[in-house]
Amino acid sequence: RDSAFEVKGRVVTDTQGRLFADTAGDGSSLSRIDPANGQTVWTVRADQGFVVYSTQCIQNDVMFLTVGSKVKAIRVQDGQGVWESDLSGSLDMNQSFLSCFAQGHNLLIHTSDSGQPTTRLTALNKSSGQTAWTYLSDSYASAMAGDWNHFVINSYGNGVTKFTVLDQSMGTIRWSRDIANGWIDLDSKGRFFQQSQAEISLLDPWNGVTRWTYSADALSGLVRTDGDEVLVQSASGLTRLEPSTGRNVWTHSFNGPQNTSYTSVQVLRDANILLTTVRSDLQGTEAKLVDKNNGLELWSRSDTGNASYVIDNTGALYLQVYSKLSLLGKQGQTLWTLDAPKPDYSDVFFSRIERQGDTLFVQYSSLIGHKYPPMGLLSLNAESGKVNWLYKSVSPLNLVSADSANFVYVMGFFGSSFLAISK
Repeated sequence: RDSAFEVKGRVVTDTQGRLFADTAGDGSSLSRIDPANGQTVWTVRADQGFVVYSTQCIQNDVMFLTVGSKVKAIRVQDGQGVWESDLSGSLDMNQSFLSCFAQGHNLLIHTSDSGQPTTRLTALNKSSGQTAWTYLSDSYASAMAGDWNHFVINSYGNGVTKFTVLDQSMGTIRWSRDIANGWIDLDSKGRFFQQSQAEISLLDPWNGVTRWTYSADALSGLVRTDGDEVLVQSASGLTRLEPSTGRNVWTHSFNGPQNTSYTSVQVLRDANILLTTVRSDLQGTEAKLVDKNNGLELWSRSDTGNASYVIDNTGALYLQVYSKLSLLGKQGQTLWTLDAPKPDYSDVFFSRIERQGDTLFVQYSSLIGHKYPPMGLLSLNAESGKVNWLYKSVSPLNLVSADSANFVYVMGFFGSSFLAISK
């Protein structure tokens, strides 16, 4: 399979599948790329310094980025400026980076003073670019996503982590807490949890008061979910807690064979939970799917070899054992298996799977490392697993998530080029 066109530079995509390329050299720039032909739609250049951006900093079709010493907001559609804020007189932008959070009215500029363990946080209003407030930490600090009312700051010094909650509008401190043992984390819903190996507590975001505490032996911490569920993993099992009270809704024990090791937890798209345990002798893998509502087993299976599980962008589940890839059904049964034939793509690892319509695009690389062939991209029939075509690469690549009627896209592993391959 040959590529249809190539774009030089590093190309990334946002959540809507739009393509952006950056370049460095005589001048740093950011361009939006037409996915149909690789042509440039618009370009933003930095006369001095660099263009620094993240597709996480795109909200309501406006992109926030730093261009040299300026912070800019531009329209994704045409690249036209919405506002810009020149911070060259107050901040060293060479020591700064920009953070964007979905919940909040402000952007944050983090600036570290050279040679000093201090951090300055400057909040800019997303709509106007005006400075809303400035907060100075006397130690190295980073911001975590909060909610619409709070920013959360983690700082570290003298062996102690300090957790500080700021009013998002004013930048004033609502409350803070020093933690010598354990940590404080936020889940996907912006809830505040203080954790240790012995207990986990839900904190009131407005004052830091503990709402409830759950205790258990050898806690691993929260399991990340996209929903309202609160899942806590320990050495002995998985527990779901009622969010408002901390009440135990159910516990699923890790009762496996004696020769099994650590159990990994994956929350699937439908919020059911996949538990995978590799045998300590590396001769097999035990897997089971647990119902999110009651903690009961939906199905289980045992596979020989070092099996692993891959989830595609639609939530479908695949089993990989060495160079074999299988699609699993709702009951954990095998629907089809791709047995990689020699010598084209034998002894490979399938690192990523993306479904577009009736086609699966599967990224693969060598079992002995990303820098060695074989490596490339497979196109499969999603219903049967039959190979449509194979794109072989002589250098590492990454599949780019940008849906197109005519092309699938891959990015050189080191960001040197971007290729469009005809579907």
